[in-house]
Amino acid sequence: MKQADAPYNEQLIDSDFTADESLSSNKTLLDLSKYEQHLTLKRILIAVAILLFLIAWNRGVALLYAMDALLVATLLVAWFFPRFNLRSIDVELSLPEKAYEGDVIPLLINTRKTGLFNRYMIELQGDFPFYSRHKTAMKLINVISEAKQHRLMLSCDCRGHYQLESYNLQTGFPLGLTSARKQVKLKNNSSILIYPTPLPLQQFEIAKDPSHSALQTDNNPKAGGHDEYIGIREYRHGDSPRHIHWPSSAKRGELVVREFQQNSTTHLNIVLDLNPVANFGEGKHSSLEYSIKITATLIKF
Repeated sequence: MKQADAPYNEQLIDSDFTADESLSSNKTLLDLSKYEQHLTLKRILIAVAILLFLIAWNRGVALLYAMDALLVATLLVAWFFPRFNLRSIDVELSLPEKAYEGDVIPLLINTRKTGLFNRYMIELQGDFPFYSRHKTAMKLINVISEAKQHRLMLSCDCRGHYQLESYNLQTGFPLGLTSARKQVKLKNNSSILIYPTPLPLQQFEIAKDPSHSALQTDNNPKAGGHDEYIGIREYRHGDSPRHIHWPSSAKRGELVVREFQQNSTTHLNIVLDLNPVANFGEGKHSSLEYSIKITATLIKF
């Protein structure tokens, strides 16, 4: 039995050893991942240029000086042109004034250049709190030359009143080694009001009494009104003397008044509780948002 178990135990030891090796290698990879954000191509080229310059200085080889000069020129072009690409550009943004939750609205982007040369590969980025969970939208404009209008479609996911104050322009043209970024403030702040989308309500019984229905006008006979004349009746205490019908009163031998039908609509008051203590949930699925949506549904109905 001992001889039969020996290979099995050796197999267990080998498997444990390989597992430890894999864990250690994973830890090494995780440790190296911390430095990945610092190991950019731009920094590597800068280090190579410095190293080539030191070697060329030490050895005095003209070819190494030429290679170093080529690398330095590449880095200068990659640094200068993206910044030049963002100069002399006019970009204007405009949003619709109103929309409903769930609508897809166009963001109009009017672009034109004021310099001598065209501008290429410009990224426009903006923060839109009503737009999905990412909140940020991006539009790539290939060429900016003459005046042109571009469109970026945005979905209205959250109701509210939002104001766009600034946007970002970014480009890495032509080499992509470095990128330039510029924040531009809007001259006229664009704002949008997004209404909650009402629910499909087909019937709602506010009151069964037709004289107090908010769905139709009330026909309440009143003496001394200023609406439609419907007839005469006997005088009652409190009626205005100005509306006494004297010819009929003389015939009957008693005072009678003109009766009018007053047309009016019942007022409906809807009270919304905005106490934060009563609010449960987060975002558009909170109880407050559902209460606002129900309130909008009742108001529209």
